[in-house]
Amino acid sequence: MPKKQPLYPHVPKSQIKKKKTPTRDDVRVEVWEERDRLHIGIQDKETDAYYASWWDDDARQMFEDGFFRRRPSLVES
Repeated sequence: MPKKQPLYPHVPKSQIKKKKTPTRDDVRVEVWEERDRLHIGIQDKETDAYYASWWDDDARQMFEDGFFRRRPSLVES
Protein backbone atom coordinates (compact mmCIF):
# COMPACT_ATOMS: atom_id res chain seq x y z
CA MET A 1 0.00 0.00 0.00
CA PRO A 2 1.50 3.38 -0.97
CA LYS A 3 2.33 5.91 1.74
CA LYS A 4 -0.22 8.72 2.13
CA GLN A 5 1.00 12.08 0.95
CA PRO A 6 0.28 15.22 3.01
CA LEU A 7 -2.78 17.17 1.96
CA TYR A 8 -0.76 20.39 1.65
CA PRO A 9 2.86 19.38 0.99
CA HIS A 10 3.99 22.99 0.50
CA VAL A 11 2.86 24.07 4.00
CA PRO A 12 5.27 23.32 6.89
CA LYS A 13 3.85 21.02 9.58
CA SER A 14 4.45 23.68 12.22
CA GLN A 15 1.88 25.96 10.52
CA ILE A 16 -0.87 23.38 10.24
CA LYS A 17 -3.35 23.76 13.09
CA LYS A 18 -4.96 20.60 14.37
CA LYS A 19 -8.64 20.79 15.16
CA LYS A 20 -9.23 20.27 18.83
CA THR A 21 -12.17 18.25 19.98
CA PRO A 22 -14.76 20.59 21.51
CA THR A 23 -15.50 20.19 25.20
CA ARG A 24 -18.76 20.76 27.03
CA ASP A 25 -17.55 24.27 27.90
CA ASP A 26 -17.03 25.10 24.20
CA VAL A 27 -20.58 24.30 23.04
CA ARG A 28 -24.21 24.90 23.92
CA VAL A 29 -27.21 22.70 23.28
CA GLU A 30 -30.01 24.66 21.68
CA VAL A 31 -33.58 23.37 21.73
CA TRP A 32 -36.28 25.18 19.81
CA GLU A 33 -39.89 24.04 19.75
CA GLU A 34 -42.98 25.53 18.16
CA ARG A 35 -46.25 23.71 17.51
CA ASP A 36 -45.25 20.66 15.47
CA ARG A 37 -41.64 21.80 14.77
CA LEU A 38 -38.67 20.75 16.89
CA HIS A 39 -34.97 21.58 16.51
CA ILE A 40 -31.97 20.41 18.54
CA GLY A 41 -28.57 21.85 17.76
CA ILE A 42 -25.08 21.57 19.25
CA GLN A 43 -23.54 24.98 18.64
CA ASP A 44 -20.04 26.44 19.11
CA LYS A 45 -20.21 29.29 21.66
CA GLU A 46 -17.58 31.42 19.90
CA THR A 47 -18.53 31.08 16.24
CA ASP A 48 -22.22 30.07 16.50
CA ALA A 49 -21.45 27.30 13.99
CA TYR A 50 -23.38 24.06 14.42
CA TYR A 51 -21.51 20.81 15.04
CA ALA A 52 -24.76 18.85 14.73
CA SER A 53 -28.38 19.71 14.05
CA TRP A 54 -31.56 17.62 14.16
CA TRP A 55 -35.06 18.64 13.02
CA ASP A 56 -38.57 17.30 13.67
CA ASP A 57 -38.71 13.47 13.59
CA ASP A 58 -34.93 13.10 13.95
CA ALA A 59 -34.98 15.43 16.98
CA ARG A 60 -37.89 13.55 18.57
CA GLN A 61 -36.01 10.29 18.02
CA MET A 62 -33.03 11.73 19.93
CA PHE A 63 -35.31 12.22 22.97
CA GLU A 64 -36.83 8.75 22.61
CA ASP A 65 -33.38 7.17 22.36
CA GLY A 66 -32.35 8.91 25.59
CA PHE A 67 -29.69 11.26 24.22
CA PHE A 68 -31.54 14.26 25.66
CA ARG A 69 -33.91 14.68 28.62
CA ARG A 70 -37.22 16.45 28.27
CA ARG A 71 -37.62 19.71 30.13
CA PRO A 72 -40.79 20.19 32.15
CA SER A 73 -43.37 21.62 29.79
CA LEU A 74 -45.54 24.61 30.51
CA VAL A 75 -48.96 23.83 31.90
CA GLU A 76 -51.88 25.84 30.57
CA SER A 77 -54.10 27.33 33.24
